[in-house]
Amino acid sequence: IYGADASGDIVAYDKNSGSSVWEYKTHFSQQDVVYDEEYDENGAVKSATIYAVEEYLHIGHIVALDALTGESLWKFSAESMIYAAPLVTEDAVFVVSGENTLYRVHKKYGVAQASFATTGKIQSTPIIDENNVLYFGSVDGYFYAVQKEDDGDLVLKWKYYVGRKITGRAALDATYVYFSSEDKRVYAL
Repeated sequence: IYGADASGDIVAYDKNSGSSVWEYKTHFSQQDVVYDEEYDENGAVKSATIYAVEEYLHIGHIVALDALTGESLWKFSAESMIYAAPLVTEDAVFVVSGENTLYRVHKKYGVAQASFATTGKIQSTPIIDENNVLYFGSVDGYFYAVQKEDDGDLVLKWKYYVGRKITGRAALDATYVYFSSEDKRVYAL
C-alpha cells in the first residue's frame, strides 16, 4: 500500500502488517500517488513504478520511484507548482502545472517530449479517451480537448468556454465528457 504520511513523505506499507517497507523523503507532497505496472509477455509483473508530486520553493516535480525499493528512477521539474496528480498511460506521464502547461513526459526517462499551453493554471488531472484525446479544465474558464498525435505532439482539438474556473477532474462515458466549474453547474459535452 502506497501513500503520503502527515509530513508529505511517500511511504510503502506492508499490506499484512501495516509496517513501513520504505520511505521516500520529499520536501512536500500533497497529491495522490499513482501506481503503474508493466507486464512481460507472459502477463507477469515486470516492473512497478510510483509517480508522485513533490514541491520545493514553489517549483513542482514529478518523481518516479521503484515501487519495490523506493529508489528514485527520475525526477521531472515543472517551472511552477503542480496542483494535481499525474495521468500515467502506457507510454507517457501527463503532468499539469501552474504555469499554464500540460506536459507529456517520457515514462522511462522523465524528460518532456511535448507540451500544450493554456491561458490559465491547470489544477486538475487530465483524463484520456481511446482516441488519445486528453480532457481537462483550466482556471482560465475553458475546458480543453487536446489530441495526442501519433508523433506525440499535443494539439488543440477544441475548447469550450464556461467563464469560471474549472479545477475538478472530468469523467467520460461512451458518449459524453462531464465536468463542473465554479459556476456550480455540471456540463456534458
